[in-house]
Amino acid sequence: MVRWAFIPSAEGVLEILPMETIDGRKCYHFTMTSRTYEFVDAFYKVRDFIEGFADESMTHSILYKKTQDGKESGESP
Repeated sequence: MVRWAFIPSAEGVLEILPMETIDGRKCYHFTMTSRTYEFVDAFYKVRDFIEGFADESMTHSILYKKTQDGKESGESP
């Protein structure tokens, strides 16, 4: 839970999903969602989803995608 001063304002969830294979490489798969509570939406609405993949040795990022308010804002191999 994220607080704005003393007011609970948002929630973030980080998940580690089962490994996947991308271009023949085994990868860890992570997702993170962030969302402000309805009361805070009136001031600053956040709806973010980030998806990342890292190689099996956790030394290189394989893929990164960020979606904000339903729009993809970035992707990198």
